[in-house]
Amino acid sequence: MTVPPTQSPQHRYAETFIKMFQYEEKRWEFKDKEKEAETLKPFYTKLKNNGIETILRSFAKELADYRNSFAHAWTTKKEAKSDIEKKGYLFYDKLEEIVRLLEKNSMLN
Repeated sequence: MTVPPTQSPQHRYAETFIKMFQYEEKRWEFKDKEKEAETLKPFYTKLKNNGIETILRSFAKELADYRNSFAHAWTTKKEAKSDIEKKGYLFYDKLEEIVRLLEKNSMLN
């Protein structure tokens, strides 16, 4: 029996971070990623205080769904979503807005 490789620390933090925006705070459950969540909470609070959390929350779930459909496409026989190009531009525009706000609030240093 082979043992699956453990997630890299970067993967664990990224997964925890995106879940913070997919669910309301009262619904957060990080199971074996409490350490990562505690480390990320101060940054999450900064994002929230600067109006960035709302923007991220508005599309994080949908972005993760599209990402997952690509990551697992080889395991299914489903076709790609027909609006992928349109959604890609929408996600890009929202991420660009977030980067501008991060710059404006000196959060990229």
